[in-house]
Amino acid sequence: MLSLTLNANLITELDDGIFEALGSLDELYFEENKLLSIRKLTFKGLSNLSRLVLTNNCIRNVESGSFDSMLKMIHFTLKENRLRSLPADLFNSMQKLNFFSLGMNYFRKIDDIFNKSEPTITKCKEQNQNYADQDVSAQIMQCMFPDLSHLEISFNLMKSLEGTRTFKLICPSLSHLFLTNNRLTKITDKDCKGLSKLITVDFLSNLISE
Repeated sequence: MLSLTLNANLITELDDGIFEALGSLDELYFEENKLLSIRKLTFKGLSNLSRLVLTNNCIRNVESGSFDSMLKMIHFTLKENRLRSLPADLFNSMQKLNFFSLGMNYFRKIDDIFNKSEPTITKCKEQNQNYADQDVSAQIMQCMFPDLSHLEISFNLMKSLEGTRTFKLICPSLSHLFLTNNRLTKITDKDCKGLSKLITVDFLSNLISE
């Protein structure tokens, strides 16, 4: 089996290792359920998964290490849940992630999402090769998603884009950034500095006055 759809049910909990026998699974769609949390072993064994869609659940908590085996993840959606923060090491294995959607949650700041992770850095350094060594070398260890091109954080409670990491360090290949319907009051030239591949930035319906 390569694809599994469990959409539009009333599932509130998944047993640890419930998908372990589906090691070849490539896509898992789990939309419009009532899932409350994700435990470390919920998705155990899904090492070949490239697409995980968890849209429109009731997820409030994600345990550290929940996605550690997902080295092939490309498309990841946690949209329309009740998340306020994510654990620091949640994305360590997701070096191939290209599309990430976190819209319609309760995140207030960048550090609620991208916080103190220490992933591998080889590809990140390649993505930053156009910058002077002194500008990158001291912080390059912190790059999280070297291949991420699409990031969506619309309909949250974001008041500022300031954080311990800039977007250049989080996702240097970013081309599409969506921050529609947040509470941003201003944007600065530092917010997207260094994103040489950026094509689209959407700040529609915020509170920007300067």
